[in-house]
Formats: sequence, structure tokens, C-alpha cells
Amino acid sequence: MTRIIFVTLVDLSGTSGQNLYSREVANSLNELEGCSLEIICPYPKREKTELLSSDNISVHYLSKKRRQDPKWNLRIQPEIINHLQKIHRTKPIDGIVTPLKPGLVSPPLFSYWYDIPQILLVEGMLEKNIAKMSPFPGATAIAKGIVKINAMNSTQAFAAYDEARDMIRSRSGFANTPTETFHHGVDTDQFRPIPRQKARAQIDAEFRDDDFVIGFVGSFKKYHCVDPLLRAVDSSQKEIKLLLVGEGPEHEQMESLAKTLDVDAHFTGFVDHETVNTYISATDAAYGAIDPDHWGSPMKVFEYLSCERPVIATHSDSLSFVESENLGEIVRTPSQHEVESALESLHEMSNEDRVEMGKRGRKYIIENRTWDTLAKKIEEAIKERQ
Repeated sequence: MTRIIFVTLVDLSGTSGQNLYSREVANSLNELEGCSLEIICPYPKREKTELLSSDNISVHYLSKKRRQDPKWNLRIQPEIINHLQKIHRTKPIDGIVTPLKPGLVSPPLFSYWYDIPQILLVEGMLEKNIAKMSPFPGATAIAKGIVKINAMNSTQAFAAYDEARDMIRSRSGFANTPTETFHHGVDTDQFRPIPRQKARAQIDAEFRDDDFVIGFVGSFKKYHCVDPLLRAVDSSQKEIKLLLVGEGPEHEQMESLAKTLDVDAHFTGFVDHETVNTYISATDAAYGAIDPDHWGSPMKVFEYLSCERPVIATHSDSLSFVESENLGEIVRTPSQHEVESALESLHEMSNEDRVEMGKRGRKYIIENRTWDTLAKKIEEAIKERQ
């Protein structure tokens, strides 16, 4: 039995991309035959997920997390080490899996001290994102130090997209660390399609069967580019309705803008993650464009496709398949003009053509973008090092 410890500093009950990423990776590791999983993570703010309530998993909680508090990241380092030591004393740890995050310095040091393989998950461009946020003087230098510590003590790294992989490969310390791209995956059982008319009957929104509805699911942050979506719908000569799911820092601002523009938009607020596929299935196509300077690969695009919905996405290497497989519309930059053009292209298609496009999308996701493939790769990397 391979004993794997998953260490994360995100709330596993959360709904943003990074929360879902960690939760899905942990779920897939837990489902591996011949592996036992333990988790070190912050105590959830929402109701415990099925993962954290599972009888098969031991969960070791950290002190309550404070949002964007650098001091918290410093304080929990001894806690992480203490948890790892207690776990290792009961039975040796075979492998540690951890995302590359500002507060995760302890796992690579522990893996070095005890000669345990560490598998590093790279979700984004840590140094660039920290520099862009600039939380305090010296933050970028600290981020570079964290990258180097993890680089020197990781057995294998998996990056969520090619730009992140190339960034990691260029950093000192990673020269001898195998690093490959594994794009975000999808739980295709969770994100399964529902017939559109049936889905519309199950949600709290009044859409006729012949309404053309564009969906968005997300945390309403600036880089999700909801603003140009609203303005594109407003300026379009086509009749387009919006179904906007989620909450976040720009939620109220976007709701106010929709009213000012008099756009037909239904804002749901937070919905249970288990019902998200119903909301996606209630749409004709879904919007997943992001600011190209954000350095990311939006998981929502894969989730939309898994629900058999054509997508609007921003051009990137990791999403080039959307264009090559004809699964939706790609915009170079999510400007009002480009988004409007993408919306109208999808509107002009027949419903039958959009349905066929959606079916191709789900087929592609099932064949190329499931989490269990990443879990097996992680297990193989740990066993090779043992």
C-alpha cells in the first residue's frame, strides 16, 4: 500500500479554480487502488465536502486560514512539519504531493530531511502573479526563493499548462527534475450533460426553450472578463440571454452593470457544486474567456465541454484544441468586439449543430482530460523513486 500525503493551503470546500483543482487531485488520489491518502489542509469554511468526510481518509487540519495574510503562511509552517512528523512516525510516508504556493515551504524541506519523494503541482506562474499583486515589498524575491526550494527537492513536477511548465524548467534547481504538462482535468461523472429543456426546468430562472442562453460559472474576478461579456451582449443585434453562476469580488459590480445596460442576465449567486452541471446544461454555450495576461488555463472550459456545451475561450497553447477540434469560439483578447463576434457566430448556428459540437467536446474531454490519469502519473513517479 502506497502511503501518500497531500498538503494544500486552499480551502477544499471552496469553489474557485484553485480550490477545485486541489480537491479533484485529492479525490483522484483517494480512488487509486493500492494507495492510502491523508490530507493536511485548512479547516473548511463551508460544510465539509464528501472528500473531507470520507472514512477512507485521515484529515489533519491547520489553524484557521486568514485571507491573504502573509503572517499566517509563516505561522503554519511548524504546524505542517508537526503533522508530517506524526504521520511519518506511525508509518513511513511514501510520497508527498503539494501545489506550488507561497506558503508551502515545509513539504519540500521535510521531503529532503527524510528522503521522501515530493510531487509538485504547478497551477500558475507564482512569481509573476505575486509580482502583479505586490502584497508587500520583497514578495517577489520570497516567491523566487520558494520556487527554488521546491525545485531542488521535487522528484517530479506537473504543470497545468505549457507556459507554467516552461517557466519551471527555466528556473535553477529544476534542471534535473522531470517536468511535464498535465492540463486541468474534469470529473466527467460530476460534469455530465442534462437535456437543455429538462435542465432549464430545474433551475431558478425563467428561460423559454427557444431562448439563446450563454452561461458563465466562476468567482467573478476581474481576469474572468465578465465586463466585456455584458457589453458584448448589450451591443449585439442578436437576442442573447445570460445565466451567470457564482459569487466573488466583482459580483455586485457586474450585477449593477447589467442593470445599467439593461442586459437580460440572471445572476444566481452561489450554488452547490453538485448542481453546477445542471446550470451549465441549461445554456446553449458557455463563456470561459480570461485575461491573457493572467497566465492560467481555466478549468471551467473543460467543465463546460464535459457538459456538452460549446465554449468561448481565450487563445492559448493549452486551449488550442478548442479551435482544432471545432468545439467553440476562440478570442485572441476578450474585448467587447471579439466577444460579440464569438457570441454571434454561435447564435447563427442551428441548435442541432451546437448539440453536435457539444457532443464532440465531451468526447474529447473523456479521452484526454480526466483526473484519474494525473493520479496514476503521480503514483508512478512516487514508485519509481522508492
